Amino acid sequence: MNRSPSLALVASGPTRHNLVARLSRLAPLLGPVKAPSLRTASRIANSLRAGWPARNWTDLAGADIVIITVPSARMFARTIAEMAALQEFWRGKIVVAADTPQGRQSLMPLVCQGAIAASLLSLDTVPPAFILDSDRRTGARLRRLIQEAGGLTIEASEQAYSAVANLTHENLPALFHNAMTVLRQSGIESGAARRLMEVHFHQALRSYLRAGRIPAPRRSWQVPVGIPAD
Repeated sequence: MNRSPSLALVASGPTRHNLVARLSRLAPLLGPVKAPSLRTASRIANSLRAGWPARNWTDLAGADIVIITVPSARMFARTIAEMAALQEFWRGKIVVAADTPQGRQSLMPLVCQGAIAASLLSLDTVPPAFILDSDRRTGARLRRLIQEAGGLTIEASEQAYSAVANLTHENLPALFHNAMTVLRQSGIESGAARRLMEVHFHQALRSYLRAGRIPAPRRSWQVPVGIPAD
């Protein structure tokens, strides 16, 4: 029977979106918690009701998987620099950048020291789901860990997912605004217009996911409802 991996957490900031917080079944596997100060490490461990505050980086020696959750780009870079100063210490360990500014590529200084890099990006879903970016062998191990803890993984390049997220965030609001304008100009009250938009966009999304395309509209969205096209 395979041994459950031992986890270490490197963290700062709020803990509510932390991987261990979202997947409470991971709590028994958590050991050392390293933070910018011992006091902060104690606070995080108490908040998670798991692990114990680590005074030194060497306290993480027994961990198989090191999860880094440091949302500040400056603090994250400083943390990686500190970790990379321990030459050969990280060899063979899986180091996971979780919801961090630059993802897997930001761990290259540790990869040069022999670490195995991966990244996780949290999705706001129930059950908790994560974009997983890693090599195949490491991905299989992390996927099993997360699934056994009640979560889901989607294996994809974090850069590709971020590009798609940025694209939709930039373009969908304009589409929603235009559709709402058409409905409101047709005399439909605001609440009903919102409900119609929700139904229509859900149907369009389901149609696309089933067929791989959305049929072209017969009329331009610029034509208000009830007003014939020229």
